[in-house]
Amino acid sequence: MAITVQDLLIGPRGRRLLLELALRCEPSDTLRRALFGTLTSTDDARRVRYTRPLADPSARERGSGGDAAPSAASFAELLARTPLATPTAEDLLLALAESVEHAMSWEPPDSEDVLAAHPAMHTALIHVAGHALPHLPPWWEQPVTADDHPVVITFETDRAPVPPAPPRTIAQILRAGRRDAVERSGTWWSTPPDALPATSRTTSDGTIPGLSLVEDGHGWTAARCTPAQAAPGAEPFEIDGPEAWIELCRRFPLDVHAARHRLWDAATGTRARWVQPDWEAAAAEIDGIHVTVRGYLTSAGRALDLGGGRASVMAGWTPDGIVWFRAVTTDEARSRRWVTGPDDLGPWRPA
Repeated sequence: MAITVQDLLIGPRGRRLLLELALRCEPSDTLRRALFGTLTSTDDARRVRYTRPLADPSARERGSGGDAAPSAASFAELLARTPLATPTAEDLLLALAESVEHAMSWEPPDSEDVLAAHPAMHTALIHVAGHALPHLPPWWEQPVTADDHPVVITFETDRAPVPPAPPRTIAQILRAGRRDAVERSGTWWSTPPDALPATSRTTSDGTIPGLSLVEDGHGWTAARCTPAQAAPGAEPFEIDGPEAWIELCRRFPLDVHAARHRLWDAATGTRARWVQPDWEAAAAEIDGIHVTVRGYLTSAGRALDLGGGRASVMAGWTPDGIVWFRAVTTDEARSRRWVTGPDDLGPWRPA
């Protein structure tokens, strides 16, 4: 399904992508300096004071004890009239990575997300979206195939090694994950358990998106990427938009309200009876889950209405990643180490 301007504006991750892309495609760095001078957070993360951009010579900073600060319209006006360079594939991936990195479904949105959601920003972000659309890579909206050279990613960590856990079957992992989703207070993610097999595609230019696109990452700077193959005939369920996520929640509903309501209420500003897919039940009928980039940008971080006072949040997902409910085989002999810079958001390269 082709990505549209509306797709990039409907959710917090799409809007943040556009803001980050604009910052990358403005060669003089005027926007970045203006943004730095525009946002001042208050103690309440949902209330942000906007000062006039530093790039506006008619503006003057207003102290917290002075007159009320101007609205976000001043930054939006600057953004709308700022020429943007043509985005490269690296610009698009790293802007997406920044958006994913700042997805925080356990607390209210940060200042940049609040700014991007401000009504005054709508027209300016349409301008950025129209600039970006012709350059979006096809894999952002495509399902995966066996020809996409999938890999299993294992991030390296400096933590002290822990004794290996006893091996578990996929059924045991799913059962334990279901129990945790219902009973473990303070959890915010709606993904299947981390212990399940997961793969990322390799794009036509050799990039492995899953190295960069991680919610709540740990600043990893090295990883091993091992070629993988799904079970014969296995095909993932495609989440290419909010409708697909809602379908899963309705087909396989799991009430997680007790464990999620405080965090998802705060993150979305919505009060509802919170539900997520029951992955143990889903695994009886489907082979895995693939979230396209389009599906992620239109769904992640939003309160998705299921009807009857119920809602769900897609939280913790890797755009374009696949989580499998079936066994995956790996070719350890062809495993390769990849590295990135110290900020963990730069491009990854083979070591």
